[in-house]
Parts: sequence; structure tokens; C-alpha cells
Amino acid sequence: MIADDHSVHMTDLWGNNVLTNSNACIQCINSYYLEVLAYGSKQKVILRAVEEDPNCALAHVLSALYFLRFDSSKALAHIETAKRCLLNSTHERSYERMAYLAAEALVKMQSDLALIEYSKILTEFPKDLFSLKKAQVLCFYMGKCDESVRLASQVLPWNNDEAYMHGMLAFSLLETQRFDEAERAARKALMIRSDDKWAQHALCHVLQYRCLFQDAIQFMEKQSESWNDCCIFMYSHNWWHLAVSYLDWGGSHSINKVIDIYDNHLWPCKSQVLDSSVQGLLSALGLLLRLQVKGFTESVKERIYQLTQNIQDDSVWHKEKLLDLLMIWSWAYIGGETYRNRLRELQERLSNQIENKGLRMFMKVAKGLNEYGKGNFEKAFNAMGSEIQLDELKVIGASDEQLDIFEELWCLLALHTGHLEEVYSVLKKRTITFPGSPSTWDLMAEFHRQRGSSDEWKKAQMKAFNIKQGYHRFMSC
Repeated sequence: MIADDHSVHMTDLWGNNVLTNSNACIQCINSYYLEVLAYGSKQKVILRAVEEDPNCALAHVLSALYFLRFDSSKALAHIETAKRCLLNSTHERSYERMAYLAAEALVKMQSDLALIEYSKILTEFPKDLFSLKKAQVLCFYMGKCDESVRLASQVLPWNNDEAYMHGMLAFSLLETQRFDEAERAARKALMIRSDDKWAQHALCHVLQYRCLFQDAIQFMEKQSESWNDCCIFMYSHNWWHLAVSYLDWGGSHSINKVIDIYDNHLWPCKSQVLDSSVQGLLSALGLLLRLQVKGFTESVKERIYQLTQNIQDDSVWHKEKLLDLLMIWSWAYIGGETYRNRLRELQERLSNQIENKGLRMFMKVAKGLNEYGKGNFEKAFNAMGSEIQLDELKVIGASDEQLDIFEELWCLLALHTGHLEEVYSVLKKRTITFPGSPSTWDLMAEFHRQRGSSDEWKKAQMKAFNIKQGYHRFMSC
């Protein structure tokens, strides 16, 4: 039974009116905001807000968002309760009502509507960084990078002294290839708050894109102690970035470092948390695929069978499209009996969205990964097609760094199957974009070897060698 005796308006962290007579409820709401922005491990605090005031609509709205990650039935229950709490509210533009409408759209999986509603909130309440975070997450999973920048820029004047503001701006900028601006925003965030995990993550992206692996490694190693109180996504994802920096720079010389990070920080360790297994799997499988593409098959074999025991449960499928791709590969790799059904499921789920170019590319990559996992390189290349457009894959909710491995795999498959004409322009572009990446030069060297261009082969080999020597010098200091 919902009581109707609320007559007290209190203000939350952003100065928005909240109908409650409980200071403790407001404190829990504010703590939840900060936990979300900090990617903290105590986001469950929002459930205490409901305990402190069962009649607070905003507490139920935020609880619905908390449960949406892993328990849709509880999310729906909280949304319905919030709706009943708001029955006596006549102010259509109140913060609580607008927050309810946005969350309701999310619970009903109406992403376009949810983004519209969060955009309205940011117009009316520009200091609400929680709504900016939710809007940017939506933009990320919808491939709307420019909109993410626009929203962050729109509310920047009201939040210029807030570290979380600049961290969120930084990530949106790097997703639109504006790396200089992204670096400035990330560094400004870290000047205000050095332990801002999202800003740390954004700066690492910039350094990795520029192939400044030494800077990335030194920076992330220094920050790593601050990740212990993170939620599983930020904890595993930042460790994934550090492992990728080691792997992309040192290759076989850094493999012990990479494996140490996997074994101690990606799987199992902290990832064995039931409601967080999706995010743990995403980082762990993402690193294993990179190791496989780069030739470290024994390290993959020793770990992938244990990991795939956790993807038999239906609950981890179709939560993240990137994870679906990685699980399709891993199932095919171990010869799992159900991978054909999973691939068919994906096709059926996306059958009514066939006009979406990004989702068509997604299915090509899924089929290619399925064949690659089984060791059928020619079929894998044919499935992925004669060209790969990473920008089209942004709709699956993955960063450029996460998507890049698919282009590297495509190049590897092309070289393995003799598709030299198709691969040259892609490799040439990669050497320009990532001139400090040894694996890129290794692939170019293999191209020239197959073409019989001895001088160019030697030049590419020497470039890869010199970059790897830099890693040797770094480790010997």
C-alpha cells in the first residue's frame, strides 16, 4: 500500500526536488549517484533508500536501474511501484516524473525513447551528472558518438569544476576520434580528482591509440591500486587495458605479464560474482581472443575450457552484443555442441533489423568468428567478407580499442588465405594510424614476404623489431 502523506521536498546531490521526509533516503540516493559515477562496488546502497522510505518514487526509479543489469523482473516491480508513488504528482516537469519516464523506457528496452527522455532531463536539470552518464551509456550502445559529445558539451558550463564531468566528456571525445581534446579533458578530470576511474580509462585509451605503450603501462600501473573498490566492469576493464598495453607492445616478451594479469585480475578472482559475470566474461574472453589472434594458442587452451563453463547458462547470452561475439568464438573453439544454436539465435533475434548496416556487419563477424574458432580460415574470411567496416560495428556497444582486434583478425585471415589485394590497403592504413604497433608491422612484413618484396619485408621486420626492443629497454630499467 502506497502512503500519500509525503509533503516534504528535499533536494538531492544535484539540487533537484525529491518528495520524501527521510534524510537517510536522500543520503542513500546521493551515495548511489556517486557510486555510479565512480564505478564503485557499493551501488547496492540504493536499495537502502527504498528501505528508509518505501514511498519515495525516485528511490524506486533508481532501484529499477540498479536491478536492470541482472534482474529485469525486480526492475519492472520497482518501476511499477514508482508509478504508483507518483500518482498524486501533478507537475509533469518535475525531476522525479522525468526520471521515471526515462527509466521506464529503459526497463521496457525502448532505447530511443529513453535517450530522448534523458536529453529532456539534461535540458531542464543540467547539473544532473547521473542522467548524463545514463544518456552517454545509451549513446555508446546505440553507436551515437556525436550525440554523446553534444550532451556532454551542453551541460559542461554548469559542471566545469566536476571531475566526473570532464571524464565523461573525455570518453565521448575519443570515441569521435578527437584525441587531443579527449586527452585535455581526461587530464583536467584527473587534476580535480586523481582517482576518477573513468578519466583514467579515457586517458589510457588515448595513449594506446597513439601507441604510447610505455606511458600507458606506467600510468595504469600507478593507478591500479585505486581499482580495488571498483565495480566488476571497471575493475576488469582497466586491468584488461593494462594487459592489452603489455601485449600490443611486448608481444611474446610480455606474455608472462599478460597472463599474470589474466590469472590474478580477470578470471576467476573478482569475476566470480553472480550478478557481474557478464562484465567479467567480457574482459576475460576479450583478452583470450587477442592472445589467440596474436598466436599464443597454448595460453588460450590452458584457460578457455574453464571459462566456457560459465557461458552455458542462458542468463549471460544476449546481454552484450560484443560478449555474444566472443562467446560464439569460444564455443566454436572448444567444439561446444550448442554454438550452432547460439548463432541461429542471433540471426533470429536480429531478423527484423536486417536493414541496419551495423547489425549486418555484426552477423558477418559472428559467422566469421564461428569459423575461426573451428580453425576454418578460408570460411572465416569469406564469412566476414572482402572488407570490414569497424565504424559500422559501433552499434554493438564496443570501443574502438575493443573492435580493433576484429580488423586485425580479418587481416590475419586474409594473409593466411592469400587475399593480398584486399588486405594491402587496410594494412597500409594501419601502419599510418598505429605506427608504433609491432603486430601491425609483423602483418605488413608477412604481406611483403608473400608478395616476394624482399626489401619491404626487411623494412617492416626491422620496424617491428625496433619497437619490441623498446619494450626490452623499458623492462630492463
